[in-house]
Amino acid sequence: MIAEEQQDQAALYVLGLLEGTEVAGFAAAMTADPELRDLVHELREAAGTLAFAAPPEVVPPALKTAVMKQTGPRREHASVFTNWVPWAIAAALALCCTLLLFGRTKFSRTIAAQAQQIASLNKQREGALNEMNFSHEQANSAQVQIARLSAERDALTRKIAQLEKENEESRVEAAKLTADRDALKDRVSAFERNANVIVATLTSKLSTAPQALATITWDTAKQQGVLRAEDLPPNRTDQDYQLWIADPNYKDPVNGGVFSVTKSGNAEIVFRPNARVTSAKAFLVSLERKGGVTKAQGPIVLAGNL
Repeated sequence: MIAEEQQDQAALYVLGLLEGTEVAGFAAAMTADPELRDLVHELREAAGTLAFAAPPEVVPPALKTAVMKQTGPRREHASVFTNWVPWAIAAALALCCTLLLFGRTKFSRTIAAQAQQIASLNKQREGALNEMNFSHEQANSAQVQIARLSAERDALTRKIAQLEKENEESRVEAAKLTADRDALKDRVSAFERNANVIVATLTSKLSTAPQALATITWDTAKQQGVLRAEDLPPNRTDQDYQLWIADPNYKDPVNGGVFSVTKSGNAEIVFRPNARVTSAKAFLVSLERKGGVTKAQGPIVLAGNL
């Protein structure tokens, strides 16, 4: 880029207005700077074009005669003056044109600089918008993750509450079963002290639960007994286990009542047959529909003879 001072010197150089040392210095600068040489060439062409473009002026005959009479012998000087005037006008026009050209060049460069600045600002604005969009996407992603974690937290909270409720229910059920067991133990102990009490062991008839077992303490005088079952498969909600007592006085075993087992397969119940049993020979347990039946229909799962 050519400095403004050198542009001014180039205009003066073309018009021949630089002095001796200035001319030498500017000529050396042109030798070292091709862009400066091109500018001087353009200014020279512009000045020459303006000089030749100035129209010749024809002096009116009357004015010419009057001037010649007044000047007399100084005709030569008038001719010189007359010849110099067009060149002076051309030089002035060239100078004006040069100044206008410099002004236009400076204005163009100012516009270019402003355009570069605008482009830089637009780039910065685009970068800021991209950063804002990225930050917005990050915020949306964080909100989605927070919502997901909140939902998981709520689900875990509900699950913990449910487990605590089930644990409390299990604790209450365990306490109840413990109390029932203690009561049954007392009854069994009373039965065992009675001479009319007999004890029978029932073994599994199931291939899927060979470890299943039950003991029965039966009091003939009181017509009641206690059954303790272990490791039986838990019955469905639409089924019950049913106890039967074999007595030769009856064609079919006597119904001793229904019961269900816990999840661990255990049960302890006090039973009373629906008919008087005076000579118990065997005890059986079958799996029947909910509420039991009057005559054994389902599979026999436990059996034991006296």
